[in-house]
Amino acid sequence: MIICVHVKVSSPKAGIKKVDDRNYNVSLTSEPENNKANRELVTLIADYFNKSVRDVKIVKGFKSKHKVVKIEEEMHQPGIPA
Repeated sequence: MIICVHVKVSSPKAGIKKVDDRNYNVSLTSEPENNKANRELVTLIADYFNKSVRDVKIVKGFKSKHKVVKIEEEMHQPGIPA
């Protein structure tokens, strides 16, 4: 799944607000330095979608407030237990 994220950094409280099926507004408490905000974003999105941090990747917008994030979905194959 690919989502578009608008990030607000240095917020008093972290949170995610769904705008529509593909767009989210995310508030982060971290500063945008030394990759802190991006790490917090990945962790927050992983928690929101009940995924591992390894399943969430920023694919575009590493230094921008507008980011494209890929969330890996489970690949269940018929006949193989999940």
